[in-house]
Amino acid sequence: MQTVINSTIKYIDIQHHKDERGDLIAVEENQPLPFHPQRTFYLINVPHGQKRAGHAVDCELFVFALKGNATLVHIDQEKEKKEYPLHSDKGLLIPSYHFIEIMDFTNDAVVVVYASKRFEDTKYYQLDQL
Repeated sequence: MQTVINSTIKYIDIQHHKDERGDLIAVEENQPLPFHPQRTFYLINVPHGQKRAGHAVDCELFVFALKGNATLVHIDQEKEKKEYPLHSDKGLLIPSYHFIEIMDFTNDAVVVVYASKRFEDTKYYQLDQL
């Protein structure tokens, strides 16, 4: 079993610049990412009522809604749930070994996930393995 020690999920501001030309959203290592991303993926066209994730991983994640809305749900080892709305101006830093689900996607939602490990190097865990 993996143990989560002194680690919390937290929102981190994202550089979001708006002007007459449109919006520019910037994510860089150390601004706001505290890690060098090894993998980036996008959740798009998620059908109404479907969930994504449903596991914990052994790497850090940074998650935000580039467009639209969705909700990230953290389920702890005592099976307590906490909901975090996803936005384009703030991302969620998820430490390793936190069980999450992403749900309530709007039709136009584009959710971006940066991971501190490559897919083939990442281990996945179900809630009862934590």
